[in-house]
Amino acid sequence: HKPSTLQWTLTPETLSLLSEMSNLDTTPAFSLTAPSTLDITLPHITLPHNIDLSSIQGVIHLNSLSMQERGGADTLNLGQLQRAFQQKNKGPLKFTLKGKSAPSGELNLQGTLHHLVDTQGNFSLNEISTDLDLEIRHFPTPFVDLFSRSFLQKDLQLTTLLGNVINATLKAQVEGCCG
Repeated sequence: HKPSTLQWTLTPETLSLLSEMSNLDTTPAFSLTAPSTLDITLPHITLPHNIDLSSIQGVIHLNSLSMQERGGADTLNLGQLQRAFQQKNKGPLKFTLKGKSAPSGELNLQGTLHHLVDTQGNFSLNEISTDLDLEIRHFPTPFVDLFSRSFLQKDLQLTTLLGNVINATLKAQVEGCCG
């Protein structure tokens, strides 16, 4: 089988149009300063009548993302952002997220999700469990501010609390939404 691929270039104009189409009452917290290309690769995909997600894998890669906070002067650069996921034979879903930021930041997240579906085959948060390992080194805190304001629609100012960069290590285990 040949892999299925999708490539999409997000331009500042496209982001503006998507913001208008979303019917949100707020202006996006950031604007793109340059086009960004998103590549999605699914090595094997089938869509049977009853979709079975017992075996799935794929990679999502973002070559670079240059953003500027609305009303701000600084440009934030995120590059080589890659998300991979894999689930085989109804086993746990394994995932990674890796990224770099200019000038020297790194983000590494690895995790495993167990029991995505209950015994009847339905998605259930009550039975889900996860193992997470997260390491953030010299990562610009304004990225967290921008994304939290855009997606959570909250005016979080973590930069004020944490400073300009984040250095953190997190290990977590969550069982049945309790951790």
